[in-house]
Amino acid sequence: MGMGIEVIELIRYESSEGCRHHVVLRAGRPSYSGAVQTEEDAAEDFVNESFERLRIWFERWRLPKFCPCEHSITRRLRADLESVCVTEADFDLLMGSGFRWVVIWLADLADRLILGSAESEASFWQAMRRSDGAHILLERVYLLTDQGANGSLRES
Repeated sequence: MGMGIEVIELIRYESSEGCRHHVVLRAGRPSYSGAVQTEEDAAEDFVNESFERLRIWFERWRLPKFCPCEHSITRRLRADLESVCVTEADFDLLMGSGFRWVVIWLADLADRLILGSAESEASFWQAMRRSDGAHILLERVYLLTDQGANGSLRES
């Protein structure tokens, strides 16, 4: 059986002018029985199509609003929400409404993404219980979810 979970996708945009922007997309994957492959496929399609719709919306309506440059996607990472957050506070931060900016630490560990809202880089690594010198950045990212009615365009 596949449990219903919240999934996030981090997308990094860069331009030839040197700017870089991130968007964190969040969508729900419905539960499904493990006995029927088509149900699992349908659940994955639901998430994939949700992310695609959110990405297109962000590129059309939000990215040009704050940066006039031409951008290309240079990084995409996807994971279930619980596996990427350092603390419960981070989980709560990303479970909130969309259409807003959040400031988070991003640790890009090969093909694994870890997010956190710690006070400092040292606090972030302490909460993770590791400090292997992985690349970490404090970034302002745009949070966009498939639950649009819970946010406001006036605030973004």
